[in-house]
Amino acid sequence: MNSVLQKQHNNFCIAKEIMTNLEDLLRGQVTLARQSTIIILMNSQ
Repeated sequence: MNSVLQKQHNNFCIAKEIMTNLEDLLRGQVTLARQSTIIILMNSQ
């Protein structure tokens, strides 16, 4: 983990809390990547 993420997760007590928070953080990025891919595929046809 980089130092920024370490500081954000210092207050969490258990690994499950850290994993849940990371999943929430990354969910938005995954959605944007999926939408971009779909748009690129549709435009290429």
